[in-house]
Formats: sequence, C-alpha cells, structure tokens
Amino acid sequence: MKYKVEVSIEGSKKPLTADVDGRDIRAWETKHSGKSFLHEPLTYTMLVELSYTALQRAGKTDLGWDEFDASCTWAKDVSGEGAAADVDPTPKSRGGGSSRK
Repeated sequence: MKYKVEVSIEGSKKPLTADVDGRDIRAWETKHSGKSFLHEPLTYTMLVELSYTALQRAGKTDLGWDEFDASCTWAKDVSGEGAAADVDPTPKSRGGGSSRK
C-alpha cells in the first residue's frame, strides 16, 4: 500500500511530496495503540500524520510534529492523479439491439 501526498507548508514556495509506504503506516499503527490502518477511514489528520512520517524518513523536513502540524496548510493525496485520463468515459455499446428473438 502506497500513497503519494503533496503537502503545503506555510512559507514554502512549492509543496513537498511525501511517498507514504508500509513503514509509515506501521508507525501510525504503533502510535495509535495498534489500531489497524486498514480498518479505519482515512481522515485528513491521518493523511497529514502519514505524510509527516514519510517526509521525516526521507529527510525532506526537519520540523517537529507540533511545528509541522501548525504550518501545514493543506495535504492532498495525488496517488491517482492522471489515472482518470486513461479511462474512456464513453459507455460501451452492447450491440444496439434486443437480446430477445
């Protein structure tokens, strides 16, 4: 399970990209007393926490959690961006006639 998340930090010129993976999910589960990530709805706060862990692990931020949380103006899951362009939204024709004879 992987997520790519863009995070905007107040005062930064461009968003940071967090590559969230199993290590970050396990860290979240440990922090939250063994709750299963797979059985919890993905909330905005979870997305920010996972992004923070991934950014720290990758050396992309040296902020502590409180400072990161206070300065994070938005986070967006961009894992699937572009995927919609690969899908043809036109319904497929079923042959244009009744299957009854």
